[in-house]
Amino acid sequence: MNIEKDFIMREVQKIVQVLQVIMGLKQEKMFAQAMDEIDNIYARFFDENMRTIQAKDIEEFERLCTKGGCFSPDLAFVLADVMKEEAEILELQDENTAALQKYESALTLYQRVLSQKEGAVPVHILNTLEYLKGKAEKLGKII
Repeated sequence: MNIEKDFIMREVQKIVQVLQVIMGLKQEKMFAQAMDEIDNIYARFFDENMRTIQAKDIEEFERLCTKGGCFSPDLAFVLADVMKEEAEILELQDENTAALQKYESALTLYQRVLSQKEGAVPVHILNTLEYLKGKAEKLGKII
């Protein structure tokens, strides 16, 4: 089991590194390149075209974040972070319907992980959860 956990943590670290690149591209308004990097993450680490997964399809998210028969909260959090970045880029491009779907997907995934977590939840996770709720509510009113 330790080998599997080590593998997942290495994968999470790789995704976080690419997320940093995506954030830089987003800041420089290089949206097409940032979206290419996001698509590469989905294909490489989750072997999926994420554009086809519906916002509330929690079973599909669980499948994507299950490695070696065990659901990985770390992988789920990083997947939600990728979806959050994608939603922000879509929103910056005035693609509000698609952005709303991604915000809702990220929110659903965060809630799924938190529903299983025991003990205290880190403040940055709670802040991200509130951010996602606010974005989904705001875009829901616009659309």
